[in-house]
Amino acid sequence: MSADGEHKYFPALCPRGHRAFLAELPPGSGTARVSCPACGSRARLIPGAYYTTATRSRFERVAEAIDVGALRRERASTIASELALAARHDDAAFVVRALAEHPELAGLAPLLPEPAREMHAFIGLVIALLDAYAAPVVSEAAVE
Repeated sequence: MSADGEHKYFPALCPRGHRAFLAELPPGSGTARVSCPACGSRARLIPGAYYTTATRSRFERVAEAIDVGALRRERASTIASELALAARHDDAAFVVRALAEHPELAGLAPLLPEPAREMHAFIGLVIALLDAYAAPVVSEAAVE
């Protein structure tokens, strides 16, 4: 919980199931160990924004909408790069067309923000998740 009493949730990724989730970290625990609530594996934090009680459902809907089962690590990286380039155009319609080119992201269509000025934060979240899925999984045994 932050100084203002609001809970803060940080994006994390389970290396086993490529499942993104939000972890609540106690104040001052910058190096806290985060575990996947589904399997107990050690998870890694995804760099980027934190979410509050009011905004956590946005993260959860976006994370659920990305078809991680259909994404290979290389493909996730390629899509993230393409979306980052599209986002630079500062044109919501251009970003929507870029999203539509990737069937793995088809579930995002109903989540597109209105008004379009919120598109930057939305696409930033999508890119952060794709980058996390694209990163190699480092375990004590090997890099997968």
